[in-house]
Amino acid sequence: MGCRVDHEIFDDEDVSISSVDGGKRIAAAIGGARGVILRNHGLLTVGSTIDSAVGYFLLMECCAEVQMKARDAHSISTESARRVHDEFDEVAGWQVFQWAQRTYVPDRAAIG
Repeated sequence: MGCRVDHEIFDDEDVSISSVDGGKRIAAAIGGARGVILRNHGLLTVGSTIDSAVGYFLLMECCAEVQMKARDAHSISTESARRVHDEFDEVAGWQVFQWAQRTYVPDRAAIG
């Protein structure tokens, strides 16, 4: 994969988080990663702040879109993937969120 947000796969048919048990299974699947792909349901991301979690979500969604559009793309090396991963820390996640907020919510008064 050309872009990298470390993630896990939650390959369980029951992705309901309306129960504590369902939430615990998804949390266990995430482990120490920044995100999880829920089979047939989408993405979840985590961060030390809401801003960074949203930033990671935007990055991960963008990576997924790129991968779908470039199905014949070749994977990058593990070393390159690790280097990209290390560049996208909590600050980078926060910066992506700040960009999205400025882009999509130009009137900050609208969000209180």
